[in-house]
Amino acid sequence: MNQISKWFDGLIAEAERTEDGLLFKAAGFKLEYTGGGCTAWRRSAVDGYFILITDSTGAHHRLGDCHAADSSRPDLWWIGLHLDDGDHLEGSEVATVSEAIASAQELDEGARQFAPPGD
Repeated sequence: MNQISKWFDGLIAEAERTEDGLLFKAAGFKLEYTGGGCTAWRRSAVDGYFILITDSTGAHHRLGDCHAADSSRPDLWWIGLHLDDGDHLEGSEVATVSEAIASAQELDEGARQFAPPGD
């Protein structure tokens, strides 16, 4: 096992023990390494789509001290709907994990409108 794999396995275990991690995991999200030291909560959506949830920088699976665009505001969760090829389609920001999970569900339901019948 290489160093990155060991690091990430430890990060997953740590994240899944947190209150936020338990909620994301219960909603079907898994922690994903997105490259360059970045992480996100990921869940498959309707066929051809997936959802990522990160902090406002788009780089981490946990909230930071302040919002990336306005340091006077608290950090928020960024929820993004993506095509399987990685293209970003839609997104929103919310304050709590419960709101993030609900927003992810809304994005998934919205994507279903564009999915081929039977998906």
